[in-house]
Amino acid sequence: MKVIGFHPNADAEVTEAAQYYEIRQIGLGSDLLAEVERGLNQSFIP
Repeated sequence: MKVIGFHPNADAEVTEAAQYYEIRQIGLGSDLLAEVERGLNQSFIP
């Protein structure tokens, strides 16, 4: 299995966005992170 990583700036941006959404509604930031991970997994399946 290939490990996918973000550029440090992209990782910081996703983390910041998740924190922003989590403040607005509990669980929304976690949902965002789950969707980003799901998208990455689907994009890189051989």
